[in-house]
Amino acid sequence: MAEGGGILKIIKKSSGYFQGFGELYFSQISYGAFRGWKRHQEMHSLLFVVQGAVSFHFFNEDKSCYTLELTEGIMEQKALMIPPGSNFGFKSTSSDGAVVANFANIEHRTNEVFRPELDEHSCGWGK
Repeated sequence: MAEGGGILKIIKKSSGYFQGFGELYFSQISYGAFRGWKRHQEMHSLLFVVQGAVSFHFFNEDKSCYTLELTEGIMEQKALMIPPGSNFGFKSTSSDGAVVANFANIEHRTNEVFRPELDEHSCGWGK
């Protein structure tokens, strides 16, 4: 880091994963709380964990699922790109909760997101 501070460049227009800009928002997640399930129809989400640790859960149409853990990663410039059509949810695995930033290519619209209703599946969380 340079004397007096540094710059953390997260995204730029020339980045291969840049899909446009609609809004940037932060989701606060209490410890153990699960946020999901959702599937955006148009939104590309570029997610950054800015505080704590988060477990991201994805499932396919056959209900098979996979998990990805991310910890506070701004300094390492860690990000997770979630394209439209992906079924996902997330929860905090940090005892003091977590914060996730979403750099989205479109503004949030209620009718753009589908919320799958799942009672049981291999990830172990309900709706």
